Amino acid sequence: MGIVEKRDKNTFDLRAIGSILHDFYCGIERIFERIAKELNGGIPEGEDWHRQLLRDMTLDIKVVRPPVVSEELEKILNEYLRFRHVFRNIYGFSLEWRFIEGLVERLPMTLNMLKKDIEDFCVFLENVSRSL
Repeated sequence: MGIVEKRDKNTFDLRAIGSILHDFYCGIERIFERIAKELNGGIPEGEDWHRQLLRDMTLDIKVVRPPVVSEELEKILNEYLRFRHVFRNIYGFSLEWRFIEGLVERLPMTLNMLKKDIEDFCVFLENVSRSL
């Protein structure tokens, strides 16, 4: 059995689950925004700035910082970003379990991958601060 019980989901269940998935990605994006402001010279501009911000986190910016997340994790997070966009721009009654089940099931693995990448990035930051 996965994170969420295998049973029919009503609109309330789907909206609650959708809200958790939305908040999950928004929290990650806030971390990325802070990194971009401090180390990348700012948050990307334009209509696709959310997507560009995520992509920027995979870049190795010489003399500034290593990648924050792996390209593998970026691909996974892009699915959560797309869901965030859908969740914000459709009515809750339009959510369907079959479209979000995979995101729910992959949430623990995604969080573990993110935790590892962020911890590795923090080691980089600690090493930089020690050398100053």
